[in-house]
Amino acid sequence: MKYLVICFFLCLIGEANAQGDTIGLFETTPVMPGCIEIEDPEEQRKCTETSIIEWVQGELKPERVDSVSGTVFVGFVIDTSGVVTDVEILRGIHPALDRQAAKAVESLPQMKPGEQNGKPIPIQYTIPVKFVQRDHSTKK
Repeated sequence: MKYLVICFFLCLIGEANAQGDTIGLFETTPVMPGCIEIEDPEEQRKCTETSIIEWVQGELKPERVDSVSGTVFVGFVIDTSGVVTDVEILRGIHPALDRQAAKAVESLPQMKPGEQNGKPIPIQYTIPVKFVQRDHSTKK
């Protein structure tokens, strides 16, 4: 029998400027709940990335889709209020898997927004979600 195994990683690809456009540089990235208490900005960023990965991974439900393997690229923005917006499939592989990846990202909790010059700014992310078929048949 074939089952779908899900693994992925997080990429921050967008940048934002002080006017709120996602095109310049930023001072701080968004922060997930549970990571706000961390004082070191680099450790806070790592905590947030790990938390986003764990959250999305926990929301994914392995689904059997015959002969479908690949990576779904999900783009989204964490806006000036820390809410995930503009979720879109940048590159999909199968409608069911695309929907699943998008819904997992949409379910992310509100975060502390990224900042530039002390002001909240929107920051764009992309998450590649890789779906791989694995053969778990038992031989008798």
